[in-house]
This record gives sequence, structure tokens and C-alpha cells, in this order.
Amino acid sequence: MSKFFILLFVVLGVLSGPAKEMMVVKPVRYFIRLDTMLCIDLERSRLFWKGTKLAGTGKHEGTLRFLDGNLMFEGGELVAGQLMVDMQSIHITDISPQDIVPIRNLTGHLKADFAVGQFPIAKLEIEQVTQISEMEVQIKALLTIRSITWSIDILVRKEKWDSDKYHFSSQFSFDRFDWNIGSEGSWLEKKLVDRDIQVGVDLFTM
Repeated sequence: MSKFFILLFVVLGVLSGPAKEMMVVKPVRYFIRLDTMLCIDLERSRLFWKGTKLAGTGKHEGTLRFLDGNLMFEGGELVAGQLMVDMQSIHITDISPQDIVPIRNLTGHLKADFAVGQFPIAKLEIEQVTQISEMEVQIKALLTIRSITWSIDILVRKEKWDSDKYHFSSQFSFDRFDWNIGSEGSWLEKKLVDRDIQVGVDLFTM
């Protein structure tokens, strides 16, 4: 038996094993016919975040920049894609720019929680898209933060703002403990800071 067929049997054996919620990050390969691939507009697109504490009585919020991204379409409908977020770009918007020390302290704290020195890129890989209505789609995607990957479901609103350009927007949240965010913090920090991180996405294609 050739080495090629031996390797193929090994790969198929791995893929047919028991499914797990948590997955090792692997390249996504799209085995579908695609007629269009659009890059995202890095200047216009933004990711917004909000973290709360004491059951929402306190909060901090800000933005992150996309590092790269592309979306695949078939027949004018979104079918797949990948977005990469620059975790080093974390920016706080609810503290005055004049308050240099509080901004520096919180930025350092957040970068430590996300371990951005070791994991500078977060990634969202769209695996499945379900049409809900003319203006909405349900996306199943793999979200990777700190090299930890979980599957999440996101409701996304879509609109065409030019003949061949799209705008996608969404709001969702995720449990930071699933990605070990802030797992090295003190017992008090873990209790005071709420588990859910709220995310808003404003995505434009070029």
C-alpha cells in the first residue's frame, strides 16, 4: 500500500473519532464552490468590547482592530470566512485620555488577562451560515483566543451598502473562563468581574 493511502487512512481515522466541543486550532479548508472572496475594510471595520463587574453595576469598554479578514460568497450569499483580530490593539474608550495612569494600568491588566504577548492574535473562522431572513444570518464559527478554540453561534445582520460591498453587524457575548481569560487573577477578581464579555462587530467589505 502506498504511503499516500496510509496517510489518507490515518487522517480519516482521526476525523471520524469522537467529536469534542473544544478543538485544537487547525487551518480551515473550504470544500465548496465559491464565486467571490471579499477582503474586509480594515480602516472602517471595528470590534467593540465591554466587560462588567458586580453583575453589571460597573463596566469598562473599548475597541480592537482587525488585523486581516476575508469573506467567501456563493451566489451573493455569505458561506464562509475568517477574521483575525490584533489583540495588541486593545483600546479603552470609557476613561478620559487625560487619565494616563488609569488607562495604562487597565490596559496592562487586560493585556495580561488575554496574554497578548504570547497570543497576539485572536481568530474567528466561519464554518456554517444559515439564512434566517433577507437581512439576517445565523453563523456557526470557531473562536480562538489564547490558542483555545470553542464553537459559538452568532446572529448577524447584513446589508448591501454598495453594488458589491457589504456591511455586517452583530452583538454577542462569551464566557471568558472558557478561554482562560483572567484565570490567573486573584480569587477576588474572579468573583467581582462578571464572566461574560460582550462583543459588538461592525464589519465592512472592500
